[in-house]
Amino acid sequence: MRANDDSSLKAPPAPWREVVDVQIVEGPKGGRVWSLTLGCGHLKPVRIPPVRFPAKLRINSEAPHRCRCLACNLLKYSGF
Repeated sequence: MRANDDSSLKAPPAPWREVVDVQIVEGPKGGRVWSLTLGCGHLKPVRIPPVRFPAKLRINSEAPHRCRCLACNLLKYSGF
């Protein structure tokens, strides 16, 4: 094993969860954020990308339908 090989330190990716509710809120630095409620009950903020043609943007339909829940991953590997 090489000295710079960190492959043993990598945690598995967080589990995928379904999005059950989408809210649009103002971010802490301005800009809009999707506040996603996941099927597991955790919340995940996701920045809404800037758009050149805002009239054509369907924000709720373009929100993610599934995403990874980092909180579930932390709980799983912290022993709770």
